[in-house]
Amino acid sequence: MSETEKINKTDVGAESVSDTSDGKAKRKPLDKKKRAILIAVICVALALIIAGTVTAVVWLTRDEDGNATVPSELKRYSYYIDPSDTVGFYIDDSFKGELALDELVCTVKIPAAGVTLADDLKLYVSGEPVEGAAALYEYSYKNVTVAVVNVTVAAIDGKIGNASALTSLSGSGTYVLTADIDMTGVTHGIAYFSGNLYGNHHEIKGLGIAGGLFTELYGAHISGIEFTSVNVSAATDLYGNYGVIAGTARNSDISYCTAEGNFTLNAALSKNDIIYVGGLVGYASSIGRKNEAFDNLKLISYCTSRLVIDVKATGDVKIGGIAGGIVNTSLRECRNYGSVAFTGTDAANIAGVYFGGLAGVLTKEYDQVNSFTELDEGARLYSYGDLKVVVSGDNGGITVFAGGIFGKVENHSLANVAFGGKLEVTLGKIASYTGGIVGIAENSTLLAMRLRGAGIAEDSVIGVYSLYNAYAGGIAGRFTGNVTYEKITGSVMPVITTDSSSNTGLHVASEAVARNENA
Repeated sequence: MSETEKINKTDVGAESVSDTSDGKAKRKPLDKKKRAILIAVICVALALIIAGTVTAVVWLTRDEDGNATVPSELKRYSYYIDPSDTVGFYIDDSFKGELALDELVCTVKIPAAGVTLADDLKLYVSGEPVEGAAALYEYSYKNVTVAVVNVTVAAIDGKIGNASALTSLSGSGTYVLTADIDMTGVTHGIAYFSGNLYGNHHEIKGLGIAGGLFTELYGAHISGIEFTSVNVSAATDLYGNYGVIAGTARNSDISYCTAEGNFTLNAALSKNDIIYVGGLVGYASSIGRKNEAFDNLKLISYCTSRLVIDVKATGDVKIGGIAGGIVNTSLRECRNYGSVAFTGTDAANIAGVYFGGLAGVLTKEYDQVNSFTELDEGARLYSYGDLKVVVSGDNGGITVFAGGIFGKVENHSLANVAFGGKLEVTLGKIASYTGGIVGIAENSTLLAMRLRGAGIAEDSVIGVYSLYNAYAGGIAGRFTGNVTYEKITGSVMPVITTDSSSNTGLHVASEAVARNENA
């Protein structure tokens, strides 16, 4: 029974009722003793209500005022520990905000024999773990999960604790960062690497290499590195691949990495030179799928960008918050909170633009489509940043593809994707396809390419200014081939504007999909 209900029932029970001669009920006054008891009961009850209300307000303020105490974003971690590491190390504790550790509940979702994550967040080997064993822990506050911690047992070949040791990496092997590393002023990265580098969520600070910490990864796995205070400011006249972690990643996995800071690149290229610019990776590729049992699927997963990316370039441009261009690798659980801007000042020297909040273009290849029942799928992809494309001049022979998630996605289904930012496209006499999720979704296979569980936040802005053919949709600018969409959780009406003195061009805006063409 609530305190309010107690008060009401006490009030009724404290009074006696008698009949009067006119048939109306008359309330009999309480004597002094009963009145004093009633007043005391009411005072106690009101005190309890006020105390409870104050407590609720304090907790509400504590939880929601600037997110000072409770993290507003679920944090995911991936740690690696050598099977002989009985000393261990402490994992990152930033997920708890200002809460004390004993206010959090730790649940061991998957145990691993011989591995211990103590109450004070120290991770160590306590027995004889099997190499490759994996454990999973969840930390929650008031039944809300605030952190998920993955732990894997892996034999470590070497420990990296400074910039010199890091830039000396080459070949293969498995290495782990044991300290934060300051890369400020370092002008060269690692040319080639085909091993494993586990950051265990240490920071690499001040990286300023446009071509990435790794020029090329091949058959590698990079995991759990926090790139902070990125400070790239470069100019080039050479085509190539540019990103914070790697310029090029072939047959490689990248997971649980984040990047924040500034990435500025000016590239004066010939018209047909291709340039890939991504927040984490410039260009990622792997081999096509042979059949559904083929287990060589490579992923960029659980990665986040908070970079401010600003690219000015000519040539054939692919640019995205996570990756510039992707072939046969998939994206899973990736987010962009940063801003991405592209400026092309000379349309005559631009062959095309593919621009997305996560990736400029993602393409999937299948060796034998008839051996598949469905296409690969990217899931839980989100973009919340400000995205801006400006191309000046006239070039009716090129097309700009711009999307909140992808500029172009081909032969690859998407599930649970969302855009919640601003997408602005300003063009001269240039054709364009613009969408809140994708600029163009294209399927050249016989299987259905599905887009499901997509949403555009109602306060998002999608705006196109163009003097030529412009198609814009809340979800996509254009669908081609066998593309289906379902469970659209939200959309917005794009706004297309043009110079009132110009009658050139076709301008189509749709709340969902501007144009649906089935080849």
